[in-house]
Amino acid sequence: MANNAKYRFSRGDEEYIAFDSNGYIVEAKGFGGLIWSSSTNLDKELIGKHVDELAGMLKKMGVSTSEYLKFEETVRVPLLKEMLQNANH
Repeated sequence: MANNAKYRFSRGDEEYIAFDSNGYIVEAKGFGGLIWSSSTNLDKELIGKHVDELAGMLKKMGVSTSEYLKFEETVRVPLLKEMLQNANH
């Protein structure tokens, strides 16, 4: 995993997405298992996207509502909370 990765959302060992502390994707693997897409380069296309963009993609094209809600609970909300706390210091 990338050295600057702060948050990681995974589904098993082979499917994950990692974010830096600013909420941008720094690494992705096996994301095709979480979202309906015809792209064969989806993992590479996600690099540099923000957590909010990914949340929108999961909500709109995710394979299940439970995966989207799990992402919101375990990644997006904690990451945004930390970003707000760091901005106030």
